Amino acid sequence: MIKRSKILKVISILMIIFSAIWIFACLAGITGLYALDAHVDAATISLLAGFGKLFLIRLIVTKAVSLAAGIAGLSVRKKKPLKVLGIIVLILTAVSCVTKVFIPFIWVLMALPILYLVGIKRCRFSS
Repeated sequence: MIKRSKILKVISILMIIFSAIWIFACLAGITGLYALDAHVDAATISLLAGFGKLFLIRLIVTKAVSLAAGIAGLSVRKKKPLKVLGIIVLILTAVSCVTKVFIPFIWVLMALPILYLVGIKRCRFSS
């Protein structure tokens, strides 16, 4: 028998929604950068577009793992896979926040992975 905590359900749903939105936005951004790179011959803009593409690809990977964690939070019946995914999302989000430390409210992003782990802790799983 499994009894999921309400916080895990809510956070999982929020992670799914936000991750899907971010993935869509990043894919649109990559498409835009490829279009810009194809129409501009300046080496500086081409270099900046290359860095932007790498940044967006890294963000897509982070959000894909977050999406997987959200789906697992609603469907997995064992605690260990949820903890592993939660820790991976927390690490990836922390790395993302450290690389964008110049943005004032970036550390708010750490709330979802932390609350996800709290929700896992409150669940009752049968072994």
